[in-house]
Amino acid sequence: MSNKLDNFVSRLQKAKRTGTDSWIACCPAHDDKSPSMTIREVDEGKILVHCFAECSVENIVGALGLSLSDLMPDRAPDEVRKPRRMPFNAADVLACSKSDASLIYVVMCDIDKGVQLTQEQITSAKKAAGRIYSAAQMGGQ
Repeated sequence: MSNKLDNFVSRLQKAKRTGTDSWIACCPAHDDKSPSMTIREVDEGKILVHCFAECSVENIVGALGLSLSDLMPDRAPDEVRKPRRMPFNAADVLACSKSDASLIYVVMCDIDKGVQLTQEQITSAKKAAGRIYSAAQMGGQ
């Protein structure tokens, strides 16, 4: 793990390693109770961050007192860039989608029982479905 990744991950809540260079954690840019953000360091040392609640990278690093340059490798101006890899593996995407899937399941069970949903429950379920859709897009589906 690079010093930049170590510095970034050490500032996060509930950070958990999911692979050699990948993590999940709570997003510092919103009120996150379970991990909804994936972090990955790619070959060239760039740190990729994705919040499934759609927080911007700028807001995430800002909430940690960092800047975008803290996610980029130190390199010479004329250095050639390597080809791009897929940023997140399927396990990371599924781990971040787990709580959203649970929320949608509970809402669907309530609907099946004839329970009248509040507007807040409907909004939460719609947002969860949107985050799962976004996760599927990240996985190339």
